[in-house]
Amino acid sequence: MPILYLVKEGLSPSRLFKSHWALLVASGSFAEPGDAAGTYIHVHGSVASGFEFEVKRNWTQNITATPHRFFVLGEVIAASLQSDSAARDSEYVQDPEAKTDFERTLLQTPPPGPSLRSANAPSGGNSRVELRDCQDWIKAALKNAVTARYVVLNDEAESILSVNAQ
Repeated sequence: MPILYLVKEGLSPSRLFKSHWALLVASGSFAEPGDAAGTYIHVHGSVASGFEFEVKRNWTQNITATPHRFFVLGEVIAASLQSDSAARDSEYVQDPEAKTDFERTLLQTPPPGPSLRSANAPSGGNSRVELRDCQDWIKAALKNAVTARYVVLNDEAESILSVNAQ
């Protein structure tokens, strides 16, 4: 079964900003982070404008200069990764659509919409705003994949996912 990683952007946690999170379904094992390759799944955007789903197929670490940290979450059932697309196996593609059962299951959790209000916006009773971001989406979407039995999480997954802003 392919290994599922949580990918956190940056060499170390920032004290000021939360790290961007993504999932990586590895296309094989890798000894060094620079060798990482596979299907990179995430939502990108901001709390002000909202987020969009994206799959980077045949992603490799050398596509970007941004450093990443990788944490093993578990394994993905191979049958859930069968694509209904005719894309070439080695072609790097940024795709806004889910093409496998695993991806469609993740997308049952919609990407977060805008959750940051403008300082000029009416307060509406001064209610507290709950900011939703890529980390929230990863946690909720993974629950769908576990429920569908497409993902088997390891013993460390819960503690890895519970560390916010890193």
